[in-house]
Amino acid sequence: MRLTDFFQDSLIRMKGKFRSMTLMDRAKTMRDCTECIGDIDVQDVRYELGERFIQYCLTLNLTASTITKKVKQLKRIFQLAEDRGQLDRHSTQAQAAERTKAEDPRVHRPGMSQPMHDSSTI
Repeated sequence: MRLTDFFQDSLIRMKGKFRSMTLMDRAKTMRDCTECIGDIDVQDVRYELGERFIQYCLTLNLTASTITKKVKQLKRIFQLAEDRGQLDRHSTQAQAAERTKAEDPRVHRPGMSQPMHDSSTI
């Protein structure tokens, strides 16, 4: 399924669930996305293309909050399609799951409090 067909289907499915201004705003975001990355197959959408979309929005002189809104809209559209079974597991989520979180320095580990207890007993 091409990206334009996918977005059109998404808008049809959203109709009646969202206000008309919200639908118009999402349609604009979808058009911007298609202009940026092209009318590719929807299964070929990857994380790198999302980064390209952000750069494209920056060239349009959009504010950071507007770009964030557009990215969140697209993520939600793809998430809903995944939930409906239209898409395989989305690549941005797959990559996010592969990232490892840095160890939290505030977590108590055995032996950390030992020196404090020793010094308080002196």
